[in-house]
Amino acid sequence: MFEVVVCREQVPVPYHHMKIGDNGRMIIEPQTLCDLITHRYNDRIQLKIGLFIDLYDIVKVTEVKSIPNVKVAYATCLFRYIVFNPPVGSIWEGFISGSTEEGIHIALTFFKDIWVPHPNLPDGSEFDDTSDVWTWTSKDDESGEDIPFTFEQGEPVRFRVCEVKFQENNENQLMLVIGSMDSRTAGLGLKSWWINPVEEEE
Repeated sequence: MFEVVVCREQVPVPYHHMKIGDNGRMIIEPQTLCDLITHRYNDRIQLKIGLFIDLYDIVKVTEVKSIPNVKVAYATCLFRYIVFNPPVGSIWEGFISGSTEEGIHIALTFFKDIWVPHPNLPDGSEFDDTSDVWTWTSKDDESGEDIPFTFEQGEPVRFRVCEVKFQENNENQLMLVIGSMDSRTAGLGLKSWWINPVEEEE
């Protein structure tokens, strides 16, 4: 569900993070280089690529260049990074972070810009502007009675990815995931709605 992308970058390395080897060349400890790369990339969103989660590995360092009168050296690195850019159709679990009459906001532990517009909620869902909660009313298969299912804030949910938008002109929301919790796909919506019969018996 995550991607691994290859990056090539000149990473600035302050001289106090380096030492001189026996051959007179500058040496960077691998862990130091990892820390510098993750500090630079973690939680960064790159357009058309996604949210950088964590460093996967460093493939190689081709050169370390020192420039006169500059307080850092530059290490040319080839490395791989774990990136969040969910494919359309994939199912994810998050929690409801807020609701408006236009839809529901969902967040993951590492990403908060997920939006489910009201047309992507189950048919017949209604918004209560007093409690700011959406409710989906479904018919019981046996009794035919109406059963309300509410989308309470903070509750864990499952949603399907419909689209990933990269918004170059919106610095506060460079990446937006559009999701769906419609009733046409079993298992979407609050996790508590879909209790495994085996778990229920236990």
